[in-house]
Amino acid sequence: LPDERAVPADRYEALCKLRACVAHLDTHAACASEPHSRQALTLLRYLKARNSNVEQAAALLTDALEWRRTFGLDEKLRAWRAEWEEGRSSRVQWLQKYDFIQLCGSDRDGLPVYIHMVGQGDPMGIARTAGEEALLLRLVMTFEHQIAADREMFRKT
Repeated sequence: LPDERAVPADRYEALCKLRACVAHLDTHAACASEPHSRQALTLLRYLKARNSNVEQAAALLTDALEWRRTFGLDEKLRAWRAEWEEGRSSRVQWLQKYDFIQLCGSDRDGLPVYIHMVGQGDPMGIARTAGEEALLLRLVMTFEHQIAADREMFRKT
């Protein structure tokens, strides 16, 4: 029986083409701490987002890396994680009290499962009170936690 988690041949071919197309991004400032342009799961997500169109996926990845660089996401996220763990700032306390993102457990593969209860939350109110950047960093922190867990599971298979 074929492994249901294996990458199909056509998707693998597109992945190889995308990797070749974005190899020049290996030296991008946004790849300094995390090699986004060399990670198969990252490239597969961008391919999926653009229906396996390699050129469009490469453009999307380039735009995303440039946004990470100009926004200073890696530095801000590092500081935000420390602030979140400490839990003393008013914006973290506000987000923890009224957060609409909840980790509800793990799926059958051991990956974290989050519920985003946007209908029960007030993202605009949270953004007004805690700040848009704090809300954005909270969302990115959640997504990157999920991606890190996916990557770890991928390494085990």
